[in-house]
Amino acid sequence: MSATQEAERQIRRTLNSYCERIDSADFDGFARLFERGRWFMVDTPGVEPVLSWLEANIVLHDGKTHTRHEISNLDVEVTNDSHTAEFRCYVAIWQDLPASRPELMVHARFAGTFRLVDDQWWWSSHTMTPDFVGDLSQHIRGSATA
Repeated sequence: MSATQEAERQIRRTLNSYCERIDSADFDGFARLFERGRWFMVDTPGVEPVLSWLEANIVLHDGKTHTRHEISNLDVEVTNDSHTAEFRCYVAIWQDLPASRPELMVHARFAGTFRLVDDQWWWSSHTMTPDFVGDLSQHIRGSATA
């Protein structure tokens, strides 16, 4: 496997882990993804700011988020120096609460960068540009209904 293919594989796995961890309410695991980078919802890089934000703002229902983050159209481009990479993709965020139908809360574009450190690709920066925002009130505290 070439270095570019390995970078793409690791970055794809990290993005998949992002979805799985937030959907399963594994806030510790999710926050650790940003050990060396900045998540779009906080101003400061690192685990603690991400974890603090999640614990203060994500609404849990019986210990679960009842969300499904789905990534599509992923594109990864490793830079010429082979130590940084840029990515972009679409994300659809669904919520399926008991006694209601599944609902699309957000459709957006993710973009960001990764950095190669000790043979592992680490998140460096992450942005989200919403294209559609619905009712987030049962997902993020203080959010308005659509």
